Amino acid sequence: WSLRQIFKENVPLGLQTTRGLGFTEVETAGLYGLPPAQLRQMLLAQGLNPVSGNWSYDDVAKNLGKVVGEAKALGVKYVGVGWIPRPNKRTFTEADALAASEVFNRAGAALVKEGIRFFYHDHGYEFVPHGDGRTLFDVIAEKTDPKLVCFEIDIFWTVHAGQDPVKLMQKYP
Repeated sequence: WSLRQIFKENVPLGLQTTRGLGFTEVETAGLYGLPPAQLRQMLLAQGLNPVSGNWSYDDVAKNLGKVVGEAKALGVKYVGVGWIPRPNKRTFTEADALAASEVFNRAGAALVKEGIRFFYHDHGYEFVPHGDGRTLFDVIAEKTDPKLVCFEIDIFWTVHAGQDPVKLMQKYP
């Protein structure tokens, strides 16, 4: 994601830049118009191992078969979602958290059968207070099955939302 502009313009240059920075394992943020098997070969040719990738919430919710096929062709061990849609950029709600939890559990169940783990990557808006010191992130964590769903905590967005990432990881190991 950090190099998304380079990748939008020139995938080979993005891969060279990534490797040049010393990375050997990567998380993809899209396929940049390439078939996943071709992107995998390009990554491997640069000495980059695709460990995880991000897909859209809509694809995971409505087209999971496509996601599974792309993830397998890309050779990733983890499939994630980094954004839960909120129509008109309205405040994240309990209904959003509950709906997302169902989507995540369903995705996790399908992916684990393929030897792939599902994860959710937070962006801070999930930390809306939800009574008794809890947040809507807590709702998601409590409503998802840890055997099917794991979390990728974004330190910046977690701190930006006023949360302590260490305490969050201790609470949800």
